[in-house]
Amino acid sequence: MSKISKELNISRLEVRKYIYSIKCLNPKPLINIKMSEPVYINPDILLTYENNKWNIELNDNWINNYYISDYYLKMIDTSEDENLKMYFKEKLSKCRFILNSLEQRRNTILNITKVIIRRQEKYFRGNGKIVSMTLSEVADEIDMNVSTVSRAIKNKYMSSPIGIINMRDLFSSYVSYGEDIRLTPEDVKQKIKVIIEEENKKKPYSDDEIVNKLNDENINISRRTVSKYRKELNIPTSYNRKE
Repeated sequence: MSKISKELNISRLEVRKYIYSIKCLNPKPLINIKMSEPVYINPDILLTYENNKWNIELNDNWINNYYISDYYLKMIDTSEDENLKMYFKEKLSKCRFILNSLEQRRNTILNITKVIIRRQEKYFRGNGKIVSMTLSEVADEIDMNVSTVSRAIKNKYMSSPIGIINMRDLFSSYVSYGEDIRLTPEDVKQKIKVIIEEENKKKPYSDDEIVNKLNDENINISRRTVSKYRKELNIPTSYNRKE
């Protein structure tokens, strides 16, 4: 390190920072390029904004291709074979159940999407971040079970003015960090980010000191969790943040 510092005419602190940056790089960025296959997402919801109004369209026109055949309906009425009639009536009941379930599913997704748009409008307009929103809050608003909402958004994608979004990514869960303190992990990450942005760059906070800062706000969190969130924010250690 001394040799590098001397030959490049930079301080040892700068050398340490460069070494840290190099460690974060992938030495073989194209190693898996031939092995990966492109994944194409077919969005389930098409969201557009026109004339100061949100338009929600389900990308399921294929449903219109399914209907109950008039031929078999006629057979139920005309057949003299009681066993055959019972057979067709049983199948008709199952068909109607499937079609009704599909329609109920469509209505569920539409209702969930309307709530999401209302709560996350600034984000979809491109002038705000995702606000805290839980599955239970949406479920209560549309008078449904949380598990129903969870199943409805599973592996569902929205095509919006800001790109294609996984519906699950729009939700967050609250975590209890202390008495009457309910925050999402993203809320805590933002607080950690602010603490680090406001620190003395010549004497940056250690993870333990960040824990103490959060404790001052009645947010009880472990040093390990702070370290985890800091890494997820791509913020280096205090040693590598020092100027």
